[in-house]
Amino acid sequence: MIKALDSDRIVKDLPQHIIGWTKAWYEQALAANFVSFPFRVDDEMVKRLHQYFREGLTPEEALRACVDDVKQ
Repeated sequence: MIKALDSDRIVKDLPQHIIGWTKAWYEQALAANFVSFPFRVDDEMVKRLHQYFREGLTPEEALRACVDDVKQ
């Protein structure tokens, strides 16, 4: 069970975690030529990335899912 103090720490750490996750996704997306610099993300991509993050996908898995979505 998560104690109140633990949940507070998790909430405070979440922004740093999602920032790191997003940076890792972006670096992999650049390396795979899925995006190019400078990359401007649209609202749909933000929603998609947030969903993948919440589902627990790694940045690499999220990149594969994004590529698959674009191919469809």
